[in-house]
Amino acid sequence: MSQLENTDRWVYIDKTPTGTTRAYKRLGLGVTGFTPANNIITDTKHYINAANPTTRVKGMSKQFNIAMERYKGDDANDFIAGLAEVIGTGAQTTIIVVEHHDEAAVTAKPAKLYNVTIAVNNEGSIVGGGAMDMDVAVYVNGDPVSGTFNETTSAWTAGT
Repeated sequence: MSQLENTDRWVYIDKTPTGTTRAYKRLGLGVTGFTPANNIITDTKHYINAANPTTRVKGMSKQFNIAMERYKGDDANDFIAGLAEVIGTGAQTTIIVVEHHDEAAVTAKPAKLYNVTIAVNNEGSIVGGGAMDMDVAVYVNGDPVSGTFNETTSAWTAGT
């Protein structure tokens, strides 16, 4: 048994979402937080024969929030910064969340691929003496796809 840490889950973003081949780049430089939020959608009914209501989980509207500092020259950081003020399908791409801690899987790590829309809420706060902080929301479109990701070749394989 071991406690999982920040380096046990890796995140990759496709910086060529409209290209014929994928170019997954690892998030890292400048990223100080990658926080998931499931945003559960519930349905609550209070039946007339019960003292208390019943709640059921109907779905979720998953998103990830990225807290990051702007670093020019890092592929993933540059791609995300380039999405500032982009609207429509131009803000769509895919991300892969890799369970890097799985030691049994040497080259094909368990992973989930998400179709996402990137919303850059703040492309760089200017603060005296500090880095340019960015605030980014990543909205998941549809269901994730489970599979494996080869971190050496950046190859994604959907599960069966």
